[in-house]
Amino acid sequence: MVVVALGAVAFVFRPGGNGNIPPIELGGKNQKLPCPDISFSLDSRSRFERLFSFVSPVFATPPSSPLQSKLCLLEKPILNNPVTLLYKFKSVSPAPNAIAKIELPASFVLVSGNPEWQGSLVQNEEQSFEIVVKSTKVGYYQLKASVSQKGEGYQFGDGDVVDIEITSNNAILGSKPENNWYHPVQGQAVPMSENNEAISSQLLISNNPELNKEITITYKVTPQIDIPDPQRTQLSLVFPPRGFKVIKVEFPNGGQTYKHDAQLSWKGSIARNQTVEIKATLRITDTGQGSIYGSLNVQEGGGIAKFMQDAKVVDLYVDKYGGTFTLK
Repeated sequence: MVVVALGAVAFVFRPGGNGNIPPIELGGKNQKLPCPDISFSLDSRSRFERLFSFVSPVFATPPSSPLQSKLCLLEKPILNNPVTLLYKFKSVSPAPNAIAKIELPASFVLVSGNPEWQGSLVQNEEQSFEIVVKSTKVGYYQLKASVSQKGEGYQFGDGDVVDIEITSNNAILGSKPENNWYHPVQGQAVPMSENNEAISSQLLISNNPELNKEITITYKVTPQIDIPDPQRTQLSLVFPPRGFKVIKVEFPNGGQTYKHDAQLSWKGSIARNQTVEIKATLRITDTGQGSIYGSLNVQEGGGIAKFMQDAKVVDLYVDKYGGTFTLK
């Protein structure tokens, strides 16, 4: 469960859908699936705090939402077979302007029904609606739903998520793709551009990333000023520490080059309007998601009046079925 409380907003997301269960391989084609009842968690705050949490700035204990909900698949979502998706919700207090909606991922299509609902929720009275959906492609997916209540100066909400893996002849409820690109409890810091008005740059990717296949990433920059000091100038291409094997690298001519487990760097001077680039061919050896970025870092001094940094980022996602990228 994730609780988000910002000022007068409380929104809760509960992953799990058909229940907090480990991944299960669903059996027969028309197997009916259970949908757990909605049960409200106890709130340790006083009655006064609960009643007035929507107008108070922020409590030491974040306010819990008066709304709760469950999103459930009622049948096994075999590839290209229509199934029913149920979303049910209720509130411990009247919610006269409630809005509920179901969001479908790519490769799931709406067969029938309306994925949005609007209306009034009576206190402790459950409301629900159904739609019929169909999966059209193998892969990992998340089915999402949310319900919210807005008023003057406040907003409460709740959401639920169903994780599902669609195979060519089966469906695995609760299955998620593995991210093997980072060590446990390891993140990736991505630099921010700063004072880069005099730098033109591009980050290019050759093709969609796929497991056990190669991609070529190119980061190229063209400054509109002279950058004369090679010791204060570094061009880099950085990728996740796991899941990538460097096949080939092309650095700019001259200067110094550096190769590390997850970083390729070059130090050298760059003339005005000169284009320099790092081009790397990488083989993706494991599933995961993360970022590859190119950066130019120029320290103050040596003819440079102030620190400059340029950064371009591409987000990658790769599972056993395929992959996607998003240039930022």
